[in-house]
This record gives sequence, C-alpha cells and structure tokens, in this order.
Amino acid sequence: EADELVRKNQEQNVSDAMAALPALATGLDVNVGFRHPLDFEFTPQLAIFDLLDVTLCHAWVIDPDDAQARAAVGGRSYNQLMERMIELITAATTSGRSDASAMDATTERLVIEDFLARSASQLTPHGLRAARDRVKENELVVFFRNNHFSTVFKKDGALYLLVTDQGYLNESDVVWEALAPAD
Repeated sequence: EADELVRKNQEQNVSDAMAALPALATGLDVNVGFRHPLDFEFTPQLAIFDLLDVTLCHAWVIDPDDAQARAAVGGRSYNQLMERMIELITAATTSGRSDASAMDATTERLVIEDFLARSASQLTPHGLRAARDRVKENELVVFFRNNHFSTVFKKDGALYLLVTDQGYLNESDVVWEALAPAD
C-alpha cells in the first residue's frame, strides 16, 4: 500500500509539472518563507524541482536572535506577510480599538516594515550563513532572489553565483562571483 501511495504521488507530481511547463516561459510564482533557506510555499509548479531532484533555496531568512522580527513575521510566507501588513494598516485607520490594541498593531507593523527595509535585497547575513550550511560541498542549486532564479555552486565552503548578466557577455574571465551579504 505504501508503494502504491508513492507511485500515485509521483504520478501527481509529474502531472502537475507537465501542466506547469508552459508557464516556465514567463516565469514561476514563488512565495518564500523566512524560517530557513528551503522555506517555500509548495505549489504544483515547484514540483518540477522535486522531480528533477534540484534544490531550490534562498537567503531571505530571519536571524533567530532577532526576537522582535521573528515574533512579528512568525511562520508567514511573503504573501501572508503582505496580507498581514494590509490588515495592520487597515486596523490603524479603524476606530473603536483600545489604545493598547492599536499600539500593539502599530508596533507589529513597524517591526515588519523594519525587517523588510533591512532585508530589501532579499538576502540577510543569517540567511546567507544558513544557505551555506544547507548547500552541500560541490552542489549546484537553484537560488531564488528578487524574483530571479540563478545557479549557485558551493566550493570550499563558499557560495558562487553563475554570472549571466549581459554586461559580462564579452568578459571571458568572469564566470562565477562570490555570493556575499553586500550583493
């Protein structure tokens, strides 16, 4: 019975991936979570990565030592966080709330805004360290950042991004660049 369940799951993944293939020409909708580098909302389109046994990762991760941001963002995905921001902004303009409740909502909104502003590059120092820890030595992964997919390779403990920018087209000595927090 377990083998049959695995087979049916695999068939569903293949079906989902085949249906998603035409969308690859225009891109995939990816919704990151902020808990760890492999934290993505699962969608049928992401089944493609599973079927091909390709790791998809990002480095937009909250530092566990940042208790305020961790509490405000929680386990939300990016889309859920944007929905929460709309709720908090709407709540701020709604009358009838107690002063304490309004203050809590304002504080939560400010903490989320601060986290998003500090990580506007969609890469955090903690996220980069966590990605380095998750990616195996000599492993190629697909790296998601700023709505773009890139190829990343880990060599000697460092992450390198495959350079695909048109500006480097005629630069034969540029192939990989180190992925660092200042990027």
